[in-house]
Amino acid sequence: MNFTKVVDLRVQKFGFDFYCDIAKRIVKERKNNEMSQRQLADASNIKLSVIERMENVQRRIGYYELASLAKALHCSVEHLVEAEPLYGDKDCLFIVYSEAYSEACKKRNRDVLNEFGRGLYLYIEAKSFKQAVFEWEKKFKMDRTPYWSARDRAIVELVGIPVSESQLIEASRPNIESNRELIKEEKT
Repeated sequence: MNFTKVVDLRVQKFGFDFYCDIAKRIVKERKNNEMSQRQLADASNIKLSVIERMENVQRRIGYYELASLAKALHCSVEHLVEAEPLYGDKDCLFIVYSEAYSEACKKRNRDVLNEFGRGLYLYIEAKSFKQAVFEWEKKFKMDRTPYWSARDRAIVELVGIPVSESQLIEASRPNIESNRELIKEEKT
């Protein structure tokens, strides 16, 4: 996939309120399906105590749990998290990291992206900001790396949008008129 740089950087933060919204939608969909918490637990293969804690926003909901819940509730993960795709079915490029990590970098007078490979940030391809949070979580879960605490927030920066091959070629062509003006300025 080709990406073009996003000049006006867009940043979103996701924390406790993000999971509150997801919990509300899970409860709403469970009730729409006329299911009890026990029935949802059985249908999703998630322990009842975990369902209760998720719905009461006493724990974060992981991507794989969300996928199981969506399947049991006959809806998509995107519906449960209200993830609106930015560019249809095309992935965008995001940088995702924890707010605590960002604060630690600031205390050391370091930029998050200049930590020489020691940072907990990842480049993520996803269709939306919200999906990027879960893709980030999935990557760290696979490595069993602690990447954020319960009270932390994920920071998601949009850094690239999809472009077609023809758009990329057109954008990389030199602008003859502007180049002529630059040459004139250099000569004077």
